[in-house]
Amino acid sequence: MAIVWCGVDVSKRQLDVAIAGQHRTLTNDARGHARLVEWVRQVAGAAAVHVVVEASGGYEQPLLWHLHAAGLRVHLVEPKRVRAWAQAQGRRAKTDRIDAEVLRTYGEVCRPPAWQAPEAALQEMLWALGFLQLVQAMKGQCKNFREKLPYKPHCPAVVQVGSALLLEVQEMLEEWIFAMLQARLQAVPAWREAMQRLRTVPGVGERLAVYLTVFFLWWEVHTQGHGRVRALVAMLGLDPMTAVSGGRAVRPAHISRRGWPWLRGMVYMGAWNAARHPQNVLGQFYRRLRARGKCHKVAVVACSRKVLIWAYAVFRSGQKFDPQLAQPRNSAMPVHPVTPSQSTEDAMVA
Repeated sequence: MAIVWCGVDVSKRQLDVAIAGQHRTLTNDARGHARLVEWVRQVAGAAAVHVVVEASGGYEQPLLWHLHAAGLRVHLVEPKRVRAWAQAQGRRAKTDRIDAEVLRTYGEVCRPPAWQAPEAALQEMLWALGFLQLVQAMKGQCKNFREKLPYKPHCPAVVQVGSALLLEVQEMLEEWIFAMLQARLQAVPAWREAMQRLRTVPGVGERLAVYLTVFFLWWEVHTQGHGRVRALVAMLGLDPMTAVSGGRAVRPAHISRRGWPWLRGMVYMGAWNAARHPQNVLGQFYRRLRARGKCHKVAVVACSRKVLIWAYAVFRSGQKFDPQLAQPRNSAMPVHPVTPSQSTEDAMVA
Protein backbone atom coordinates (compact mmCIF):
# COMPACT_ATOMS: atom_id res chain seq x y z
CA MET A 1 0.00 0.00 0.00
CA ALA A 2 1.21 3.49 -0.84
CA ILE A 3 2.20 5.75 2.05
CA VAL A 4 1.55 9.49 2.30
CA TRP A 5 3.64 11.29 4.91
CA CYS A 6 2.27 14.23 6.87
CA GLY A 7 4.22 16.65 9.09
CA VAL A 8 2.57 18.54 11.95
CA ASP A 9 4.31 21.35 13.80
CA VAL A 10 2.61 21.74 17.19
CA SER A 11 2.37 24.89 19.28
CA LYS A 12 0.14 25.82 22.18
CA ARG A 13 -2.72 27.20 20.10
CA GLN A 14 -2.26 26.01 16.52
CA LEU A 15 -1.13 23.17 14.27
CA ASP A 16 0.77 23.70 11.04
CA VAL A 17 0.20 20.74 8.75
CA ALA A 18 2.11 19.81 5.58
CA ILE A 19 1.06 16.91 3.35
CA ALA A 20 1.60 16.19 -0.37
CA GLY A 21 2.75 19.73 -1.14
CA GLN A 22 -0.22 21.30 0.66
CA HIS A 23 -0.25 23.32 3.87
CA ARG A 24 -2.95 24.23 6.32
CA THR A 25 -3.10 25.86 9.78
CA LEU A 26 -5.56 24.45 12.31
CA THR A 27 -6.34 25.06 15.95
CA ASN A 28 -4.79 22.82 18.58
CA ASP A 29 -8.04 21.64 20.13
CA ALA A 30 -10.55 18.84 19.67
CA ARG A 31 -12.18 20.58 16.70
CA GLY A 32 -8.84 21.19 14.99
CA HIS A 33 -7.78 17.56 15.56
CA ALA A 34 -10.98 16.29 13.95
CA ARG A 35 -10.52 18.59 10.95
CA LEU A 36 -6.91 17.42 10.63
CA VAL A 37 -7.92 13.76 10.43
CA GLU A 38 -10.66 14.53 7.91
CA TRP A 39 -8.37 16.63 5.71
CA VAL A 40 -5.37 14.27 5.59
CA ARG A 41 -7.63 11.34 4.73
CA GLN A 42 -9.18 13.35 1.96
CA VAL A 43 -5.77 14.27 0.55
CA ALA A 44 -4.28 10.77 0.91
CA GLY A 45 -7.26 8.97 -0.56
CA ALA A 46 -6.70 5.20 -0.45
CA ALA A 47 -3.06 5.54 0.67
CA ALA A 48 -1.96 4.96 4.26
CA VAL A 49 -1.27 8.15 6.23
CA HIS A 50 1.79 8.42 8.48
CA VAL A 51 1.85 11.54 10.67
CA VAL A 52 5.16 12.88 12.03
CA VAL A 53 4.91 15.02 15.17
CA GLU A 54 7.79 16.40 17.24
CA ALA A 55 7.73 16.57 21.03
CA SER A 56 6.54 20.03 22.12
CA GLY A 57 6.57 19.98 25.91
CA GLY A 58 3.25 18.15 26.22
CA TYR A 59 1.19 20.25 23.80
CA GLU A 60 1.37 17.36 21.34
CA GLN A 61 -0.18 14.76 23.68
CA PRO A 62 -3.90 15.38 22.92
CA LEU A 63 -3.12 15.26 19.20
CA LEU A 64 -1.20 11.99 19.54
CA TRP A 65 -4.06 10.28 21.33
CA HIS A 66 -6.64 11.63 18.88
CA LEU A 67 -4.65 10.42 15.85
CA HIS A 68 -4.08 7.07 17.50
CA ALA A 69 -7.80 6.67 18.24
CA ALA A 70 -8.56 7.60 14.62
CA GLY A 71 -6.38 4.72 13.40
CA LEU A 72 -3.57 6.80 11.89
CA ARG A 73 0.05 5.79 12.31
CA VAL A 74 1.87 8.39 14.41
CA HIS A 75 5.63 9.01 14.70
CA LEU A 76 6.87 11.10 17.64
CA VAL A 77 10.37 12.47 16.96
CA GLU A 78 12.97 14.41 18.93
CA PRO A 79 13.18 18.11 17.96
CA LYS A 80 16.98 18.31 18.25
CA ARG A 81 17.47 15.36 15.94
CA VAL A 82 15.09 16.74 13.32
CA ARG A 83 16.68 20.19 13.51
CA ALA A 84 20.18 18.74 13.09
CA TRP A 85 18.96 16.72 10.10
CA ALA A 86 17.40 19.83 8.53
CA GLN A 87 20.62 21.81 8.94
CA ALA A 88 22.56 18.95 7.37
CA GLN A 89 20.21 19.26 4.38
CA GLY A 90 21.01 22.97 4.14
CA ARG A 91 17.69 24.21 5.53
CA ARG A 92 18.55 27.10 7.82
CA ALA A 93 15.29 29.02 7.89
CA LYS A 94 12.87 28.11 10.64
CA THR A 95 9.17 28.95 10.66
CA ASP A 96 6.13 26.92 11.66
CA ARG A 97 5.27 26.24 8.04
CA ILE A 98 8.83 25.24 7.16
CA ASP A 99 9.05 23.02 10.26
CA ALA A 100 5.93 21.14 9.21
CA GLU A 101 7.42 20.46 5.78
CA VAL A 102 10.74 19.44 7.37
CA LEU A 103 8.92 16.95 9.60
CA ARG A 104 7.12 15.50 6.59
CA THR A 105 10.36 15.11 4.63
CA TYR A 106 12.19 13.72 7.66
CA GLY A 107 9.57 11.02 8.09
CA GLU A 108 9.62 10.13 4.40
CA VAL A 109 13.42 9.84 4.27
CA CYS A 110 14.38 8.53 7.73
CA ARG A 111 11.29 6.43 8.51
CA PRO A 112 11.29 6.90 12.31
CA PRO A 113 9.67 4.23 14.54
CA ALA A 114 5.97 4.51 15.21
CA TRP A 115 4.68 5.92 18.48
CA GLN A 116 3.15 3.33 20.77
CA ALA A 117 0.34 4.46 23.05
CA PRO A 118 0.97 3.30 26.64
CA GLU A 119 -1.88 1.80 28.60
CA ALA A 120 -3.85 4.05 30.91
CA ALA A 121 -2.18 2.89 34.15
CA LEU A 122 1.30 3.44 32.75
CA GLN A 123 0.32 6.84 31.37
CA GLU A 124 -0.92 7.88 34.82
CA MET A 125 2.39 6.83 36.36
CA LEU A 126 4.37 8.73 33.74
CA TRP A 127 2.43 11.93 34.46
CA ALA A 128 2.98 11.35 38.17
CA LEU A 129 6.72 10.99 37.60
CA GLY A 130 6.78 14.25 35.66
CA PHE A 131 4.99 16.00 38.49
CA LEU A 132 7.34 14.38 41.01
CA GLN A 133 10.31 15.84 39.15
CA LEU A 134 8.74 19.30 39.45
CA VAL A 135 8.01 18.83 43.16
CA GLN A 136 11.57 17.68 43.88
CA ALA A 137 13.03 20.66 42.03
CA MET A 138 10.82 23.08 43.98
CA LYS A 139 11.70 21.26 47.21
CA GLY A 140 15.41 21.80 46.56
CA GLN A 141 14.85 25.49 45.88
CA CYS A 142 12.79 25.86 49.05
CA LYS A 143 15.47 24.15 51.15
CA ASN A 144 18.17 26.41 49.75
CA PHE A 145 16.02 29.45 50.46
CA ARG A 146 15.40 28.42 54.08
CA GLU A 147 19.11 27.79 54.67
CA LYS A 148 19.78 31.46 53.91
CA LEU A 149 17.10 32.84 56.22
CA PRO A 150 19.37 33.02 59.34
CA TYR A 151 21.71 35.29 57.39
CA LYS A 152 18.95 37.71 56.36
CA PRO A 153 18.11 40.28 59.06
CA HIS A 154 14.60 41.65 59.51
CA CYS A 155 13.04 38.65 57.77
CA PRO A 156 9.26 38.83 58.36
CA ALA A 157 7.39 35.96 59.96
CA VAL A 158 5.31 35.39 56.85
CA VAL A 159 8.48 34.39 54.96
CA GLN A 160 9.74 32.05 57.68
CA VAL A 161 6.40 30.39 58.38
CA GLY A 162 5.31 30.37 54.74
CA SER A 163 8.53 28.74 53.53
CA ALA A 164 8.25 26.09 56.27
CA LEU A 165 4.67 25.32 55.26
CA LEU A 166 5.63 25.20 51.60
CA LEU A 167 8.42 22.72 52.33
CA GLU A 168 6.05 20.58 54.38
CA VAL A 169 3.50 20.52 51.56
CA GLN A 170 6.19 19.54 49.05
CA GLU A 171 7.32 16.65 51.26
CA MET A 172 3.70 15.50 51.62
CA LEU A 173 3.24 15.62 47.85
CA GLU A 174 6.42 13.63 47.31
CA GLU A 175 5.21 10.90 49.68
CA TRP A 176 1.75 10.96 48.12
CA ILE A 177 3.11 10.49 44.59
CA PHE A 178 5.42 7.69 45.71
CA ALA A 179 2.55 5.89 47.46
CA MET A 180 0.40 6.23 44.34
CA LEU A 181 3.15 4.79 42.10
CA GLN A 182 3.78 1.94 44.49
CA ALA A 183 0.07 1.10 44.66
CA ARG A 184 -0.23 1.09 40.87
CA LEU A 185 2.70 -1.31 40.55
CA GLN A 186 1.45 -3.55 43.34
CA ALA A 187 -1.90 -3.90 41.57
CA VAL A 188 -0.34 -5.74 38.59
CA PRO A 189 1.39 -9.03 39.54
CA ALA A 190 4.03 -8.81 36.77
CA TRP A 191 4.91 -5.23 37.71
CA ARG A 192 5.01 -6.10 41.41
CA GLU A 193 7.41 -8.99 40.81
CA ALA A 194 9.64 -6.83 38.60
CA MET A 195 9.80 -4.17 41.30
CA GLN A 196 10.73 -6.77 43.92
CA ARG A 197 13.46 -8.23 41.70
CA LEU A 198 15.02 -4.81 41.21
CA ARG A 199 15.51 -4.57 44.98
CA THR A 200 18.13 -7.35 44.67
CA VAL A 201 20.42 -5.14 42.53
CA PRO A 202 23.18 -3.35 44.48
CA GLY A 203 22.40 0.34 44.84
CA VAL A 204 18.67 -0.03 44.18
CA GLY A 205 16.51 0.78 47.20
CA GLU A 206 12.78 0.91 47.67
CA ARG A 207 12.16 4.24 45.96
CA LEU A 208 14.59 3.71 43.12
CA ALA A 209 13.06 0.29 42.42
CA VAL A 210 9.64 1.93 41.96
CA TYR A 211 10.97 4.67 39.67
CA LEU A 212 13.11 2.27 37.61
CA THR A 213 10.17 -0.09 37.14
CA VAL A 214 8.07 2.70 35.67
CA PHE A 215 10.99 3.84 33.54
CA PHE A 216 11.61 0.33 32.17
CA LEU A 217 7.92 -0.18 31.46
CA TRP A 218 7.88 3.04 29.46
CA TRP A 219 11.10 2.01 27.68
CA GLU A 220 9.59 -1.33 26.62
CA VAL A 221 6.58 0.46 25.13
CA HIS A 222 8.73 3.18 23.56
CA THR A 223 11.04 0.68 21.84
CA GLN A 224 8.34 -1.97 21.20
CA GLY A 225 10.37 -4.43 23.26
CA HIS A 226 13.46 -4.13 21.03
CA GLY A 227 15.42 -1.51 22.97
CA ARG A 228 19.19 -1.89 23.21
CA VAL A 229 21.18 -1.46 26.38
CA ARG A 230 23.35 1.28 24.87
CA ALA A 231 20.27 3.24 23.87
CA LEU A 232 18.87 2.81 27.39
CA VAL A 233 22.10 4.13 28.91
CA ALA A 234 22.00 7.08 26.51
CA MET A 235 18.37 7.78 27.41
CA LEU A 236 19.44 8.29 31.00
CA GLY A 237 22.43 10.44 29.94
CA LEU A 238 25.12 8.05 31.20
CA ASP A 239 26.71 7.41 27.80
CA PRO A 240 30.30 8.72 27.40
CA MET A 241 31.05 11.48 24.92
CA THR A 242 34.62 11.65 23.66
CA ALA A 243 36.18 14.22 21.34
CA VAL A 244 39.44 13.04 19.73
CA SER A 245 40.99 14.60 16.64
CA GLY A 246 44.42 13.92 15.21
CA GLY A 247 45.12 11.42 17.95
CA ARG A 248 44.60 14.03 20.68
CA ALA A 249 41.69 14.70 22.96
CA VAL A 250 40.01 17.97 21.97
CA ARG A 251 38.24 18.16 25.32
CA PRO A 252 37.94 15.87 28.33
CA ALA A 253 35.49 13.00 27.99
CA HIS A 254 32.20 13.35 29.85
CA ILE A 255 28.74 11.86 29.91
CA SER A 256 26.02 13.31 27.70
CA ARG A 257 23.68 14.22 30.62
CA ARG A 258 20.61 13.88 28.41
CA GLY A 259 17.36 12.13 29.07
CA TRP A 260 15.90 11.94 32.59
CA PRO A 261 18.25 14.02 34.82
CA TRP A 262 16.46 13.46 38.13
CA LEU A 263 16.40 9.67 37.66
CA ARG A 264 20.06 9.73 36.63
CA GLY A 265 20.81 11.55 39.88
CA MET A 266 18.98 8.90 41.90
CA VAL A 267 20.86 6.09 40.16
CA TYR A 268 24.13 7.94 40.81
CA MET A 269 23.40 8.36 44.53
CA GLY A 270 22.35 4.72 44.84
CA ALA A 271 25.54 3.58 43.13
CA TRP A 272 27.63 5.88 45.33
CA ASN A 273 26.07 4.42 48.47
CA ALA A 274 26.59 0.80 47.36
CA ALA A 275 30.14 1.40 46.11
CA ARG A 276 31.27 2.37 49.61
CA HIS A 277 30.81 -1.22 50.81
CA PRO A 278 33.63 -3.56 49.72
CA GLN A 279 31.66 -6.73 50.41
CA ASN A 280 29.29 -6.36 47.43
CA VAL A 281 30.10 -6.76 43.78
CA LEU A 282 29.62 -3.06 43.01
CA GLY A 283 32.06 -2.04 45.73
CA GLN A 284 34.63 -4.43 44.28
CA PHE A 285 34.09 -2.96 40.82
CA TYR A 286 34.57 0.55 42.24
CA ARG A 287 37.87 -0.44 43.89
CA ARG A 288 39.17 -2.03 40.70
CA LEU A 289 38.54 1.22 38.85
CA ARG A 290 40.27 3.22 41.57
CA ALA A 291 43.24 0.83 41.44
CA ARG A 292 43.51 1.53 37.71
CA GLY A 293 43.86 5.25 38.41
CA LYS A 294 40.29 6.41 37.82
CA CYS A 295 39.17 9.34 39.94
CA HIS A 296 36.31 8.98 42.39
CA LYS A 297 33.60 10.64 40.30
CA VAL A 298 34.50 8.75 37.11
CA ALA A 299 34.37 5.49 39.06
CA VAL A 300 30.98 6.31 40.57
CA VAL A 301 29.57 7.23 37.14
CA ALA A 302 30.81 3.88 35.83
CA CYS A 303 29.12 2.20 38.80
CA SER A 304 25.90 4.06 37.95
CA ARG A 305 26.04 2.66 34.45
CA LYS A 306 26.58 -0.82 35.88
CA VAL A 307 23.57 -0.45 38.18
CA LEU A 308 21.35 0.62 35.28
CA ILE A 309 22.50 -2.27 33.05
CA TRP A 310 22.12 -4.82 35.84
CA ALA A 311 18.68 -3.50 36.74
CA TYR A 312 17.48 -3.70 33.13
CA ALA A 313 18.86 -7.24 32.81
CA VAL A 314 16.98 -8.25 35.96
CA PHE A 315 13.82 -6.57 34.66
CA ARG A 316 14.00 -8.34 31.30
CA SER A 317 15.17 -11.77 32.44
CA GLY A 318 12.64 -12.30 35.21
CA GLN A 319 15.40 -13.48 37.57
CA LYS A 320 16.92 -11.98 40.67
CA PHE A 321 20.36 -10.41 40.58
CA ASP A 322 23.18 -12.96 40.83
CA PRO A 323 26.45 -11.38 42.10
CA GLN A 324 28.49 -14.32 40.79
CA LEU A 325 27.43 -13.60 37.21
CA ALA A 326 28.45 -9.95 37.66
CA GLN A 327 32.03 -10.84 38.57
CA PRO A 328 34.66 -10.35 35.85
CA ARG A 329 36.21 -13.50 34.44
CA ASN A 330 39.78 -12.33 35.04
CA SER A 331 39.83 -10.34 38.23
CA ALA A 332 42.61 -9.93 40.75
CA MET A 333 40.08 -8.88 43.37
CA PRO A 334 38.82 -11.66 45.66
CA VAL A 335 35.24 -12.78 45.21
CA HIS A 336 33.15 -13.00 48.37
CA PRO A 337 30.99 -16.10 47.96
CA VAL A 338 27.44 -16.31 49.25
CA THR A 339 26.84 -19.15 51.65
CA PRO A 340 23.87 -21.42 50.96
CA SER A 341 22.18 -20.33 54.18
CA GLN A 342 22.44 -16.70 53.22
CA SER A 343 20.02 -15.24 50.69
CA THR A 344 21.22 -13.19 47.76
CA GLU A 345 19.49 -10.07 49.04
CA ASP A 346 21.07 -10.39 52.52
CA ALA A 347 24.53 -10.84 51.02
CA MET A 348 24.43 -7.46 49.26
CA VAL A 349 24.14 -3.94 50.55
CA ALA A 350 21.54 -1.94 48.58
